[in-house]
Amino acid sequence: MKVLVDQVGEIEIESNETVECFKAKVETEHGFPVPMQRLYKDQTLLQDGYALSDYDVSSGDILVMKLETLKGVKVALVGISPSPAA
Repeated sequence: MKVLVDQVGEIEIESNETVECFKAKVETEHGFPVPMQRLYKDQTLLQDGYALSDYDVSSGDILVMKLETLKGVKVALVGISPSPAA
């Protein structure tokens, strides 16, 4: 199995954002389709239907995103930064 490692960069989030919203943001900003995304924090799979705060995701954290592709598994690192205050 081929594993490709990439770095997506930082993505801004709200503290109450859901896992689904975060995945949609990754797709919009970086083109990785939501159904292919598996997000992990400290080896814990982040489940749809929960807020990122349920997993204690906060500014400065790095999430691991695994993407199942035809060429193998691609692993990307995603940095978390807070949304700027309105």
